[in-house]
Amino acid sequence: MRPVRLSVFVVALAACAQVAMAADSHPCAATVDPAARLACYDKAFPPGPDARYGDVGMSPAEREAKRQQAVRDFGLSGSQTEERKSDAQREAEREIHPDRIEAGISKVSYRASGERVLTLDNGQVWMIIEVTEKGFLKAGDRIAIKNGMLPNTYMLDTGRINLRARRIQ
Repeated sequence: MRPVRLSVFVVALAACAQVAMAADSHPCAATVDPAARLACYDKAFPPGPDARYGDVGMSPAEREAKRQQAVRDFGLSGSQTEERKSDAQREAEREIHPDRIEAGISKVSYRASGERVLTLDNGQVWMIIEVTEKGFLKAGDRIAIKNGMLPNTYMLDTGRINLRARRIQ
């Protein structure tokens, strides 16, 4: 019974040592106030030059325009918001958030359950969620993937047939 107690003691000691090391891993970790700690980490690890998330990199005027648009659209459904947009706004959004992509297939594999898994030349991996023999695909084929009718659904367009697909990587 003595070796079991010793091993439990050693594991507990190692866990405590890791916690102590983690606290000393960076000077920002010792900052108690969350906002100050975040500012410390942002200063220590600034985002890259092309980083665009949240409102980082936005001018105060862009941020205010986005806030006012959000206030105007508050409470509207997605379709109501779309109806209110001008053609120029839709085109600008399409540049940032495309409604379709085109790519080449670099590899086709199959899961045990029969779904086909496609690795594209852009690095994305998609799974055709319909187990069907329709739409024969092979490496080298060009495809288009576009938004489906329902949220988070995509249609893979082979030029011959549309297949439902889901991105898995």
